Amino acid sequence: MKILMIRILTCTISLCKDGIVRTIILIGMAFFGLLALKGIEPVLVPQYDNVKHLGVASCDSSQCHGAVNPYKKGNIRRNEYQHWSKDDKHSQAYEVLGNQQSQSIAQKIGLSNPQEAKMCLDCHSDNVPQKLRGEKFQIRDGIGCEACHGGAERWIKSHTEEGATHSNNIANGMYPTELPRDRAKLCLSCHYGDSNKLAIHKIMAAGHPRLRFELDSATIRQEHYDIDDDYQVRKKVVDSVNTWAIGMTVAASENAAMLWDPKLWSGGLFPEIALFDCHACHHLMKDRRWMRRQTTVDLSPGAVRLNDSSFTMLYGIATAVDKAEADRLLQSIRRLHEATANSREAAVERSRELDAVIGDLREKILRKPLNRKAAEEIQNTIIDLGAKGELRDYSGAEQGVVALDLLTFAINDKKSQPYIDKLFTILRDDTQHDPAAFSAVFAQLQQSRKK
Repeated sequence: MKILMIRILTCTISLCKDGIVRTIILIGMAFFGLLALKGIEPVLVPQYDNVKHLGVASCDSSQCHGAVNPYKKGNIRRNEYQHWSKDDKHSQAYEVLGNQQSQSIAQKIGLSNPQEAKMCLDCHSDNVPQKLRGEKFQIRDGIGCEACHGGAERWIKSHTEEGATHSNNIANGMYPTELPRDRAKLCLSCHYGDSNKLAIHKIMAAGHPRLRFELDSATIRQEHYDIDDDYQVRKKVVDSVNTWAIGMTVAASENAAMLWDPKLWSGGLFPEIALFDCHACHHLMKDRRWMRRQTTVDLSPGAVRLNDSSFTMLYGIATAVDKAEADRLLQSIRRLHEATANSREAAVERSRELDAVIGDLREKILRKPLNRKAAEEIQNTIIDLGAKGELRDYSGAEQGVVALDLLTFAINDKKSQPYIDKLFTILRDDTQHDPAAFSAVFAQLQQSRKK
């Protein structure tokens, strides 16, 4: 099921006309925007928070988060451990390193045991330094509570005290996962990578699954809380459209930032190959899919292209935020593509330039969150991009359909859903991706909207 029912609440909260609900959300959004106006940067992700991680066993008591069934009273379910251990694949992240596929990957890249290798443990466990591991900490717990919520050394006691508030928890070191910008930074650190840890091309070539990320759908899959009245008061709510948009700005920024990181240029003339589009090289020779796109207008056939799927989605967002900003973004993306085909120095300079443009766009979204009209404009832009063949690369096609699905749901556009279902069908197998068929469905969707 591509859309989960929880979106009904989150989308409706932002886009409905109910005055009371809208007031609550506007207060939340104002708070969220204030962070940007004050220049507050995202905090360190939990792996680098430099406080002691006490382990999952510190949270799994039946009186805390280990109840078998959710509590009907109170502001938390209290069965979060049960949800994590039974339904959340994060709990199996360490165990996966012991399977045949992981062992094969490790062998090919010269690792004796992936369950002991930092390269693997950094994303498959809460791999904090030994000195920061409490008595109940176990590396085999995989991605446990503190891998996302931060080391509990200072907040494990205070967060249960009478009168405890979420703001106090944050002050004591809990990670602010409720804020899309910080949540995206956290999730992306493993599900895409950052300058400290990345599934480099060598790992991918050895058999690691292709990585992809979109914040809103990732959030929905991992929800172990109820977005009810007290949640809105304690943590605020950011709807699906704005969660997606902010997540995409962070993804694009991380992508650009890695291009100027010296550690990712150690292989020679090219930066880390994992930052490029896989399918620009990995497709059958008889598949003559190349065409010039608006972002790669200065690249010749055969040029190795960056994975610019997040940049392309960001362009769609920018068209609804500020047309001049969208043009500025497009020009900056073009210059970066051209630079990566010419010199290291130019690529570093252009990636910094692009990151600055992305930052400006993010600040505008934080100050003035996207509304229904903006969602409709972005939907139209993505449909237009798809119909023109701008989403021909598989990664761009994938991000485009996920975004279109989300936006269509948010504005309750039921007429477009059959076309989206066709697009998802085309994307089932990246090795069989047919860009022409994909663009044709977008063109059909575009025509249907003119009738």
